[in-house]
Amino acid sequence: MLKHIRIGRDGKIVDADRVVHTTKKGDDGPDRVQWLAPGGGTAKYQIRFGYLNGSPFQAGKPHVIDVPHQPLEVTQAPDRYKYDVLSNGTVVDDPDVIIDS
Repeated sequence: MLKHIRIGRDGKIVDADRVVHTTKKGDDGPDRVQWLAPGGGTAKYQIRFGYLNGSPFQAGKPHVIDVPHQPLEVTQAPDRYKYDVLSNGTVVDDPDVIIDS
């Protein structure tokens, strides 16, 4: 299943998308995740998984994703993956992607 995570005009993740639950299993195969930014404006957004457990898409290393981007497939072990939202290089939010199974 494709999970969209929306970035609001203030650069923060929309409340309903702050914690996104994903799975590597299921009838549709592994979930895919994509961040969406509001149109217009001059802010350039990036998603940065810089914590010890890496990202849900790459094992054990920092991972920076430019927004917009193609959907990324969940590949890692079940865990909570914290990330930062950067707007023009400044951290503006720190939500989670959780792989349940």
